[in-house]
Amino acid sequence: MIYRYFYLSCVSAFQWVSGDKAQVQIVFESPLPDDLPLTHVGLLTDGVTVETFPAAPTLPPQTPYTVTLSLRPEGEGKLNINGMAIVWLWLN
Repeated sequence: MIYRYFYLSCVSAFQWVSGDKAQVQIVFESPLPDDLPLTHVGLLTDGVTVETFPAAPTLPPQTPYTVTLSLRPEGEGKLNINGMAIVWLWLN
């Protein structure tokens, strides 16, 4: 498995201000012996409309690596973070 856990607990009563940038941290650990370049890591959300700022990190081999993802809620209501989307292309 490439990711270990979400930094935030699964159920968290947390208040973000509409229009302010917020951050979520995810810890990854690649089991591969070489660097693993990820072309896209983003959050999957529903509820409130959000502007997302995906990342494109390179995971070091066999070492925990924290990726910080930013988002900006654009309205009021309940925001659910359901998971994440990961894309990588492995080309030699």
